[in-house]
Order: sequence, then structure tokens, then C-alpha cells
Amino acid sequence: MRIGRGDDQDVQIDDEHVSRENHAYVIYDPLNCEFLLAPGDGRGLVYLSKNKQKPELVAQPRKLDRFDTIIIGKTHLFFVPFCEPSTFQWQPADQKSGQGGRPDTSDSESQDSPPSAFSQRKPNDSEW
Repeated sequence: MRIGRGDDQDVQIDDEHVSRENHAYVIYDPLNCEFLLAPGDGRGLVYLSKNKQKPELVAQPRKLDRFDTIIIGKTHLFFVPFCEPSTFQWQPADQKSGQGGRPDTSDSESQDSPPSAFSQRKPNDSEW
């Protein structure tokens, strides 16, 4: 996800201290079920605070953990992951007949079967 001030950014921040395009990136790694924070293409800096500690400059991709704080310009963003090993993981595009980008919701698996390598549980209809 691209973070910036522009209308075409995935996460748009109204802060004059944030670059218009690609100030930073949040990347999801489906094989390891983890999120990464990477610096962007602009001149602006990105900081990451883990466990309410002093923010550190993000000069190369860094793992994001639940409740980390991302600091971009004068804006502080609180990171809450949608996918985790204890909930579910997004499938790679080549997994299960090209349904990439959707959680594992195959009807062929029963609720009692062990989870696949890319899902821990199936979301029910009310979660969609």
C-alpha cells in the first residue's frame, strides 16, 4: 500500500509534511504472514516506534508488529493488522484456482479439517 498525500495513494494523509506520492509503503508478505514498512521514493523520512519506544528511522524495510506506530511527517499512524496467523492469511494468486487476494474460503474444506499453509480459520459470512 502506498502512503502519501495524493488522491491516488492507497493511504492518503492530509499533512503538508507528507510527500504527495509514495512517502512510504506497507507491504504484506503472504508466505510469512507479516507486514513490512518501507521508505518511499520521496525525500520525506519515515519513523517506526515499537512498544512505545523512541521512534527509529526506517531506511530499509522493517517488520511491522501489531500496535506499532508509524510516523510520517507530523502524522502518527497506529498499525493494526487485518491478517495474522491467529486469524487468517490472504492466499497467493496461484493458490486455489486464481482467487488470489481473498481469504481461504473454499467450501471443499470442512471446519474440522486442519488449516492449510495459508489459512488458520475460515471467516464466516457475517465477517464479510
